[in-house]
Amino acid sequence: MARFPHEFTMKKYHLIETDLNEDANEALQDFEIFLSHLTDLKSKAGDAWGMTQDQQKKLNRLSRAVCMEIEYMVEEAPEEPVLEAPTKPPLEAPTKPPLEAPTKPPLEAPAKEKPTTSQAGESPFDFFGFS
Repeated sequence: MARFPHEFTMKKYHLIETDLNEDANEALQDFEIFLSHLTDLKSKAGDAWGMTQDQQKKLNRLSRAVCMEIEYMVEEAPEEPVLEAPTKPPLEAPTKPPLEAPTKPPLEAPAKEKPTTSQAGESPFDFFGFS
């Protein structure tokens, strides 16, 4: 579980320590050196030791420095071109001669009738006066 800002940033970009450039790696080493110093102080003092406000601020500042270096690294990284999958020409189905359906005589469309007076008044358009 991430506890420091740079750990969240590394998770955001799916990075591990070996992925970092020289500047980001140097900032991370500075952070880890200070964190190990604080760990040594705690082990020597025992449970009575508490981190001071200044130590907490420095720890956060070093972690944010790593974040900044990661952001610079990501901004400077060349964008990978989106490779389109090579498209294969569509396979053509073997052509078969069309099946001949039995022919029927065409149906004649019924002639349109003009609306009668009873049909003309039933339209919603006529009701609202849009006809």
